[in-house]
Amino acid sequence: MSTHLAVVGGRGWLGQAIVTEARRRRMTVTVVSRQPQAGAVAVDPADTSSLAAALARADVVVNAAGNYGLDDAKAATVANYELPNQLGWLAARSGWALVHLGSAAEYGPGAAGPDPIDEDHPCLPRSIYGLTKLAGTQAVTRWREQGARATVARVFNVVDADLPRQNPFHAIAEQVRAAATGAGTGEVGIGDPTTTRDVSRRVTVAAAVVSLATAPATTPLPPVVNICSGRPTTFGDLAQAMAEHLGAQVAVRDLGWPRGGQIVGSPRRLRELVGFPYVDRLHDLARTILGTGQPTGPAPSIPQSAGDHL
Repeated sequence: MSTHLAVVGGRGWLGQAIVTEARRRRMTVTVVSRQPQAGAVAVDPADTSSLAAALARADVVVNAAGNYGLDDAKAATVANYELPNQLGWLAARSGWALVHLGSAAEYGPGAAGPDPIDEDHPCLPRSIYGLTKLAGTQAVTRWREQGARATVARVFNVVDADLPRQNPFHAIAEQVRAAATGAGTGEVGIGDPTTTRDVSRRVTVAAAVVSLATAPATTPLPPVVNICSGRPTTFGDLAQAMAEHLGAQVAVRDLGWPRGGQIVGSPRRLRELVGFPYVDRLHDLARTILGTGQPTGPAPSIPQSAGDHL
């Protein structure tokens, strides 16, 4: 029997990709959104009864809703804490399982260092986004202790061709495109080009989330699972890779911001649970951001040596 997946926030940036991946696997999908749209069930997240009714037939609920909180801390609290808390409460009283999307921002800047970050690493976020996402994770974990079949999929950096402006790679891509057309200065200014992050394509992250959500019942899921590659990518290297694909010569200029360090996750738990071996190459990341020759599915597994930038 096909798994019935409900995706809360299924019209959002990452939620849409999760819906597409689930349908590619021929799953029954219910899209839950705040706004009335064709193909979606419109629900007021504050209305618990209507939310419960929209999710009643699901086997698994993925919560992909979220808010960066750049201009509205209250909205971030509602989306990142109050909604997962409500879903956790419903999960503890229903027959469906919950996979809530967390964020690597929960670990905080203090997690920077040479070693991969596993799920037991202390969380010390400083941003509104990181703080409210951590509050959501803690809420889901508390409901898990009350009997909810719930886990948090802690997502690291995600890229695609239609990057939200809040994504740090958006401004870099715009500068590279300007340099390629001759409209720019030939320089790409980056706060700290040595900043190193764990970056994956949106389609790869969506595939990992769906794999986790549909893990066999005989595979008990832990409270938190990193959704990451385990592969370091520097901002400067990704800018140069994008420029190469556009045939542009650019100079990366260090703007002298505080050093961002390396924040790279450990995918060991994800791989042990669902056998998900995919890692995106640097140039696949660049092509995807630029929208040129973008692959349509998860990339094949590759060696993860520090020098692998092909």
